[in-house]
Formats: sequence, C-alpha cells, structure tokens
Amino acid sequence: MIYMEFTEIFEKLVSVPGPSAYEGERADVICGLLSPYADEIWEDALHNLIVHIRGEGKKLMLEAHADTIGFIVTSVLDGGFLKFEPLGGVVPARLVDVEVRFANGLRGVIAGSRSGFAMSSQLSDIGCGGLYIDTGIRDRKRVEELVRPGDAAVFAQCPRVIEDKVLCSPYLDNLASCACIIKALMESRAGSANDLYAVFSAQEENGCRCVEAAVNAVRPDYALTMDITGASDYPASPIPDAGISFGGGPVVKVKDGKTLFDRAFTRRMEELADGLGIPVQHIFMASESNSYRIQRSGTGVVTAGLGIATRNVHTPFEMISLDDAQKCVELVKALIECGL
Repeated sequence: MIYMEFTEIFEKLVSVPGPSAYEGERADVICGLLSPYADEIWEDALHNLIVHIRGEGKKLMLEAHADTIGFIVTSVLDGGFLKFEPLGGVVPARLVDVEVRFANGLRGVIAGSRSGFAMSSQLSDIGCGGLYIDTGIRDRKRVEELVRPGDAAVFAQCPRVIEDKVLCSPYLDNLASCACIIKALMESRAGSANDLYAVFSAQEENGCRCVEAAVNAVRPDYALTMDITGASDYPASPIPDAGISFGGGPVVKVKDGKTLFDRAFTRRMEELADGLGIPVQHIFMASESNSYRIQRSGTGVVTAGLGIATRNVHTPFEMISLDDAQKCVELVKALIECGL
C-alpha cells in the first residue's frame, strides 16, 4: 500500500486541467493512482471513469464528479484578446483580474471594461459578455497559433495550506471529494464488504449530463454521492441560515433541490460516524447535483449524500478544513469496510 496525504492526492488532481467535457487528463491521473488497488478500470464514452473492486454482497457505488468549472474560448479578437463563455456556474464580477491557464501552458488574465480600479459596485452588473482573456500577446495571428475556439481555460491559482489546517485552492469543488474517495480506497486494508464501484463522473458542472451512463453500466443497489457543501458561517455566505460550520465535520445531506436521500442509508452513515466519534452536520439544500440522476436511474438506486463544508464556492479561492476532509475519508473508509 502506498501512503499518500490528502493534500498530495488533491495536488495531483488539480495539477491537470479538467473542466466539463475536458476531463481526460484528470481521468488518467486517477487511473494511475488507483490502478494498484482496482480489479478493473475503464472510461466510458462520456468520459466517466469507473473503478471496480470486487467484493461480496450488494453493489455499492461511490460517486464524485471529477470535472470543474472553466472557460471555453469562443473567438479571437483583434489585439489578441480572447472572448469566452463559462463552463458551469460563475459570478462574472468575481472573475475580473483573475489569472487563468490553458492546457498548453499559456496564461492570461480575465479583464473587462471595468477591471483594474473599478469599484465593486461598478462590477456588480457585469456579465461574461463584457469580459475577455488578455494573454499580453498583441498579435492576433500569434494568439491564433496558440489558442483556437473550443479550447478551455481554468483558474491558474495553486493550492496552499494556510493557518489552522485550511486548504485554499480552486476546484475543491469537487476534487476534494474525489481525493477523499481515492484516499479511502487506498487505505481500506480490510477490503470491501460490498461489490464496490467508484465513479468519477464527467460534466456535472455543465448540467449533470453524464453520470446516468455510468450508473446504467454499473447498476448499483446503493450509491453514496459526494459533492462539496457551501459553508454558512462566514459573512459572504449565500446560505447564511443553513447551519453548516467550517470545521464542523462531514455534512450528511438530507435533501437537495431534486433529491430526498434515503433515510435508512443516511442513518447508516450516521451510525458509522457515531462509532468513529465523528460529529456530522445535516443540510437541506436548494441546489442540485448528480444525486437525482443517480437515484432515478434504471429501476432506482438507494442513494445517500455526503459533503465537505466549503467557503467561496466557484472562485479561485475555495477553502476547506483539512480536519473535515480527513473525517470524510475515515467515514467513507468505514462504509467500504463495514458495508451497509
């Protein structure tokens, strides 16, 4: 068994770009990490990566989407500027003056008519149509040799650990969940109590488009879906009344915008947490995730949801507690080893 810290796994995942519909390099990284532990691994036509660890009993699927938000180039303008559209949900005003990178290493800065010294009140009504990527290259033909419409850019910021065991990075949504599942699989020395599948799904950020294909291939009896959960204990939180504390432990999901999670499976997760002495939090979310598509696939899948409290979601400076992440690893590992 190769021991890896959570941050080491996460850094490998975030080191390669993988916005919605461009997940291929990240799938290769995950495949490299989990090949020593898997009985079989394959990537389907929609770029979901499926990892199978054979076991007895019912089929249990662990799912986390491996795509992130990003930006797709739509045109190259005179002066070498790049117009783009978002891949996934973003707040345009929060993109201004943010550095981005392309798969070939080219970097640029998102700018607009109100960047630089503009006041935040002046940025509040800006849309992505008023933004562009400035690479600093003024020759349009030179830029066209490096970037073409359809190429994707991602946030360029690097992950770093700051005070109180806090990880700050782009794309904790949802690579933190992927790292949790990967680390739990690596450390599950007792093997799996169920026939186990891990699915790292594609294009969740672009409308939850692809996970059903993986579910239909696996046909699980049970599924634990992991995605980050917005924290509510900071001044800028969009969900100030949700009661989700940064550092308060794993978040067990009761419902989201389209899913009522299975009560018996949810209680099983609570029992496992209690046995480990891990406190859990509960959330009733308005937003959607892959869970509703998993739950209703085929003849139906018994589904539970787990998350990590995250600040500043869909920005280059998302934040999680590493203690929360480790507790999620321990809880997922207990589910793998103890079963349903």
